[in-house]
Amino acid sequence: MAYIESLVRSKKNQVEQRRRTVAQIQGMITDFELIADSLDREIRAEEDRTKNHDPSHFAYSTFATATIRRRNNLKQTTDKLKIQLYQVPLIRTRAPIGAIRWT
Repeated sequence: MAYIESLVRSKKNQVEQRRRTVAQIQGMITDFELIADSLDREIRAEEDRTKNHDPSHFAYSTFATATIRRRNNLKQTTDKLKIQLYQVPLIRTRAPIGAIRWT
């Protein structure tokens, strides 16, 4: 009986750890998406201020260029976190063979 209780306690701990991991990743994704949206607004404001909307133009704002790079990096990180979120291993719901003893 102690073995089964230990196994159940271990599985509960694994489930809780994975729930915390999922919650943490979801929070990071949400935060990064909000920051990326804010950066989009900053880029548009800078382009409107300088009246130059063409990143390939020689007089394009260096602030806007740097902000675009930062926003793109955040979007890449968000995409990687979404992949990581779906790769969180699932918990087996059945006891392993031999875990239950019928004595």
